Amino acid sequence: MKKIFILFAMLLALVLTACGQTQNNTDSSNGGDTNAEETAEKKDDGENDEAAIKKALLSNYLNVAKTVRPYQTKINMYVESVNNPEAEATIETTKEDAITAAEEAVTAIEGIKVEDLDKEKTATFNDALTELKGAYEAYSKALGEEEIDVAAAEEKINATNEKLTPLFEDAGLHAPNLAKEIN
Repeated sequence: MKKIFILFAMLLALVLTACGQTQNNTDSSNGGDTNAEETAEKKDDGENDEAAIKKALLSNYLNVAKTVRPYQTKINMYVESVNNPEAEATIETTKEDAITAAEEAVTAIEGIKVEDLDKEKTATFNDALTELKGAYEAYSKALGEEEIDVAAAEEKINATNEKLTPLFEDAGLHAPNLAKEIN
């Protein structure tokens, strides 16, 4: 039994030694194999860059939606109460809340920092934020009027989507729909 065990151990050592030598020969003898590994690493870096861009776009977009959503909720409540005759008693309160929310949204949007994107993508994203800021300025103005018309604000939100869409599509993502996201 001892002889079989010793024979098995020597066979295992021989196999492990042979495998180790094959690995060393592959790494050092042929520069082609090393170049293939470098090419694979570069490809992985490219995929990592694409993943990083997607992650940054989605992170910034979700940050915008998360920032704006509470303000949009108050605006929506007021617009719905204007169209609902049963909510007449709360219209003045919701109106003030909505106007304040629109003004606060402008300030909140100004405070959003676009992160982890290159200079060009950051500039495009910031242009979209300028459109979104204009939407809430339009909301603020429209909500103070006798006849509420939020079409201008909704157009600005659509303009925001139009500015963000090429960024998302170039990264292989679906076009954003901020109006749906914040409502």
